[in-house]
Amino acid sequence: MCPGEDTWELWKQGPVNGFQPAGTPPVDADGTPTTSMGARVLAFPVRAAFAVPLWVPSIDAEAVAGALDIQVEKLNLKTDEGGGRLVQQQTIEQADGQTLALATVLNERQLKSFPGGGIPEQFEVSPFLFDLPENSLILWRELGKVVAVVTRRDRPVHFQTLGSQVITEAAVHELELVLMQLDMQGMDGGLEQVVLWTEAVEPEGEAALRQAFGVPVVRRKKPVPELPEVPAGFLPRQVAEARVAAARLQRTRRLAGLAALAYLAIAGAYGFFAVRDIMAARALKTQRDALESIAGNVDSERIRWLAMLEVTHADRYPLERFYQVAKTLEEGSQVRLTKFTFEPNRLVVTGEAENIPRAITYQNSLSRDPGLADYEWDKTAPRGDQKTGFASFQVVGNLKNALPVQP
Repeated sequence: MCPGEDTWELWKQGPVNGFQPAGTPPVDADGTPTTSMGARVLAFPVRAAFAVPLWVPSIDAEAVAGALDIQVEKLNLKTDEGGGRLVQQQTIEQADGQTLALATVLNERQLKSFPGGGIPEQFEVSPFLFDLPENSLILWRELGKVVAVVTRRDRPVHFQTLGSQVITEAAVHELELVLMQLDMQGMDGGLEQVVLWTEAVEPEGEAALRQAFGVPVVRRKKPVPELPEVPAGFLPRQVAEARVAAARLQRTRRLAGLAALAYLAIAGAYGFFAVRDIMAARALKTQRDALESIAGNVDSERIRWLAMLEVTHADRYPLERFYQVAKTLEEGSQVRLTKFTFEPNRLVVTGEAENIPRAITYQNSLSRDPGLADYEWDKTAPRGDQKTGFASFQVVGNLKNALPVQP
């Protein structure tokens, strides 16, 4: 996208003959494009840049760059670039140990906003998009104003926007002051011609050009733009900030996407294991149902068998249980029972012994008796009586594999 005579123009790269016109973008009330329509290259008008040429008595690249920086700062054109690149330096020529260099500085006051439709990849200033005649003063109209470009050989050393919409005697007087200043600085290199790339010329203005500069004044059709061999490194502050914001947004979206993927992975893993467990439970239920169809009466028969033990197995009679508990009570054991309680699922033995060791010995004998192996014994520590010296104790045996107590 490039500034034209009265409005902005779109140019499209052709397959053979370079760029071709592609229409004009819509603009707002002050002439600013409202959309770049996806343009890859944006050319700033001359009014949006300053040209700062300087002869530097050195050919050292660092010395030349430093001198240009000082000159730009001296002219009060240096600003905080804020992450952008507003200054472009280039060498025009070198001779006799000297360097003619040019600093092009973007004028941020003319860069208040950028059109939508995507951020361009490359930024240029319009004079650098044209094949310029050598050692010439080239005049054309740009967005309703006359612009002037002075070349040394085929390189621009100065450019500026004039105050006139057409080339008049007043515009020629303004140009005389510009060329006088460049001549005093040794920048013009010998003006050979004035080239008009516009028809916005008054007859008096063209005559004034010939009289003022004493060189031929020629009219030519303005050429189509073409990209420079070396792209400019301009990066306006607003674009730099927009790119940082876009990168930050992209990073946020990427993190959000990764978080969503992690969430989906966790949810998928949870779902997989949940489904696996459900399928395993269903498989076990199927196996259980299959086994029940074959041996469904096992549990009921087991309960019946355990119930029959109480009346068919002599070892389970109450009297037999009492005998098994009391058979170890020999006269020398010094232990006597004070209470014996028989329940279908439990035995409670209460007694006393001559001392605590004998009580413990008796408790241990119950838990080791093979005839009482159907019980799990809960033994409490014997308690001694200080008055009588006897030790009382209680042992509770719980029947293993007992039938549940019916409510």
